[in-house]
Amino acid sequence: KASDHAAPATYAESFFAAGGIEVKTLSSVDDFKPSISPVACICSSDDLYASEGAATAEALKEAGAKHILVVGRPGDLRKELKSAGVEGFIHQGCDRVEPLREAQDYLGFGRR
Repeated sequence: KASDHAAPATYAESFFAAGGIEVKTLSSVDDFKPSISPVACICSSDDLYASEGAATAEALKEAGAKHILVVGRPGDLRKELKSAGVEGFIHQGCDRVEPLREAQDYLGFGRR
């Protein structure tokens, strides 16, 4: 449901805007196109991460995502999500610089 995604999607939009990265919100993995962006960010609730997070990450990898992030603290799901292809987690209090640099590199921004 939309309420599971609204707050994390808003957080991701603000997070990436700080790095000059425009976010395009998709309603499903089927809408992901690596030609538009090689970076994907999964935005949902903890309950959905537990039940669908790994499958979503695997589907994004199969669809061509080169760099997958998740909004939120992974807790006990870290190993499972990482095994499924998630490379990082963004959340309040995380290091903002490195995830933004990595995303910029995948997007071809290059470092100065």
